[in-house]
Amino acid sequence: AVLIAEAAVAARSGDPDLAETAFRALDATSRLETRDRWWLALLRAWAAVRAGDPSAGARTEAAFRLAAAI
Repeated sequence: AVLIAEAAVAARSGDPDLAETAFRALDATSRLETRDRWWLALLRAWAAVRAGDPSAGARTEAAFRLAAAI
């Protein structure tokens, strides 16, 4: 739960690079619920937008696909 909160705060208003590091750590865990993966993917996309990452659009699309699959 702490790692999720750290990733969310960094994605919204903190350092986007720290957010990406936290999201990578979350990817490595099996503790995430399926229902949580889509909004974390969306926050990751937002961090990518804030960082000027050109993959932000594709990340956003992937997040909405995860949501639609639930």
